Amino acid sequence: MEEILEIYNLTGQKLAILNNYGDYIAHNIQIQHSLNAIDQLTFDISLKSENLIYCINENIVKYKSQDYFINDMVIAKSKESNTVTITCSHVSSILSKQTNQSIDLVGASFKEMVDAVLLNSGWSLGTYDTIDTNKFRHLQCEDESKFSNLNNICETFDCFMKFDSSLHKVNFYTTLPNRDIYIRYRYNLKGINLTYNTDDIVTKLYVRGGNDDVGQVVSIMDMPTETDSNGIYHENGKSYLICYKYYLDQGITQEYIDAHPEKFLHEQTLTLTDYVDATELYDMARIKMSKKCKSSVNCSIQMLDFSQYPEYSGGILETTPIVGESVFILDDELNEIISAQVVGISENDENPMAIDIQISNIIEYQSLASQLVDSSNKVKKSYIGDRVSGSYINGVIDLLSA
Repeated sequence: MEEILEIYNLTGQKLAILNNYGDYIAHNIQIQHSLNAIDQLTFDISLKSENLIYCINENIVKYKSQDYFINDMVIAKSKESNTVTITCSHVSSILSKQTNQSIDLVGASFKEMVDAVLLNSGWSLGTYDTIDTNKFRHLQCEDESKFSNLNNICETFDCFMKFDSSLHKVNFYTTLPNRDIYIRYRYNLKGINLTYNTDDIVTKLYVRGGNDDVGQVVSIMDMPTETDSNGIYHENGKSYLICYKYYLDQGITQEYIDAHPEKFLHEQTLTLTDYVDATELYDMARIKMSKKCKSSVNCSIQMLDFSQYPEYSGGILETTPIVGESVFILDDELNEIISAQVVGISENDENPMAIDIQISNIIEYQSLASQLVDSSNKVKKSYIGDRVSGSYINGVIDLLSA
């Protein structure tokens, strides 16, 4: 069933349905969803459309139960066609135009922070069931946009947000339910681009926290001497973390690495002013370092029509992947399996199940062939149509986050 594209004025009066009938209806409707960003809606409409008079900036377009402000119109005239391309931003974009003049919260809960940011905005906190409510952090700002502060909270609590314009709620999640979606190049994709990058790799990370009760900068110097499971080393009395695992895994010895800082020493300072407990600072610094000490892997994929292959892992794929969800990407030719978080999706109404997906924040990455032997107890069957398309690993592999 085709989704209805409606337009309203700012008082909520319905003006027209833009894509229901006629020769000059709105078409080429596209939505761009991005993680912790403002969704964008675009569509084309003929200059001859009788509904064009309603398409003025700041009027509201409703599509798939969400509202969007019209904020850009481009007229293109040629011998072949005369169209207007209209670009809209989700109504949550108003939060990027509202500011928090001053917030000074010390040792505040997640809810206290969000409530302070959204005060007098017309928006309020929605669901946050998966957020750690036992964490207490600082939030200090002057003359920053509410949207920017919400993003800072997401970074602090390692979560992402979704906006619901029907209720004017901001919902927060750390994870979405895992539907075990397997995307295989041969059957589900038109193309896949993998980018491996070590430009931002860090091997030595200096760590600084916020000020404690007596005004001293919190450090990790009192943390024990140890090497964790990711190969991150800390020495008691030092304010930094070290990890050369990326190079050690290539067979380079620690002695050679130590003797050649001109090749292997990549330093960076991490300042987390909202952390005033040394143990919590240390734990978060190791999480950050686990993402910085390895090659980043980013992926963009172009989907085929998912509706042709509705079965996956014994279930029915009723919808395409959504932003924030984890998916598994299989490539037989590259002999690789990647588990990653979807951070962007482009939808087109003319082929709603054929989408473009942007993926980063790689969760798991490893050669498929080398893992099949060691991880046979973690293998699942993935189905396409009525036949088994292959056996794939569903287990924890090496962390390789961008």
